[in-house]
Amino acid sequence: MLPEKIMQSDLLDIVFENRNKMYGAYALRREYNKRLYKSVTVTMAVALLFILSAQVKYAHTKIPLPPVPDMKDLIAITLQPDKPVLPKATAPAAPKPPATVDYHNLIIVPDSTNVKPLPAVNDLDGKRIGDTDTPGEPANGDGSGTGNGNGALIQPAGAPVKPVTPIAVIFEHTEIMPEYPGGNEAFQKFMRKNLAQPDDIPTGEKITVMVKFIVNEEGTITGATILNSGRKDLDKEVLRVINKMPNWIPGTQNHQPVSVYFNLPVTFIGQEL
Repeated sequence: MLPEKIMQSDLLDIVFENRNKMYGAYALRREYNKRLYKSVTVTMAVALLFILSAQVKYAHTKIPLPPVPDMKDLIAITLQPDKPVLPKATAPAAPKPPATVDYHNLIIVPDSTNVKPLPAVNDLDGKRIGDTDTPGEPANGDGSGTGNGNGALIQPAGAPVKPVTPIAVIFEHTEIMPEYPGGNEAFQKFMRKNLAQPDDIPTGEKITVMVKFIVNEEGTITGATILNSGRKDLDKEVLRVINKMPNWIPGTQNHQPVSVYFNLPVTFIGQEL
């Protein structure tokens, strides 16, 4: 097809250029839009015809309504709501007072004139210590002390208060981590000076031993353990040097020295002899 005719031709003519247009495919594609419009028009006309015929058929059809009963035969009935039956209120039973034992008024007198001996220890079970002997329900506890009703003991006036030992907390990370005295360079110098280098490691080969220890609040090294073993003899050598280290500068949390875990990799490198 000549270039000047391409702009004047449609896509179908371009596709069937130099082909047999008498073949059915060209005719079917050429008449496709006309057939589509015709089929849509016929379908809509048939649908509209059905709608109109249905309206004409039921336009004059009356749907019978149910008969209405004669109002004279109806009798009005008033229903009274049921009154709820409320349970009778019962006053809660007053709790019985706990049993007590007179164990306070101690008067030292000769055995011959003792009128009221002290109660035995077994008699104190299930009773509270009081000023008089009164019957009652068993009290919680063993009766060996006084309480405030919730299980906490009341210390007598003037009694020494026992200090509470705080639970030791070991931190993984702190605001300021522990540091070897003199810094990292001094630490490297200490490790090179004290670690015994084995002779059987091939040249250039690296063996790393990961050790974990605790720097407590005083800077002392404790609890050294091997996390990643390199070799038994190397593990033993690393633990020996770690336990030989001087005290560190302890880590701090909220401006207070605390115990901190410290992980340290120690690498042995084979060198030429």
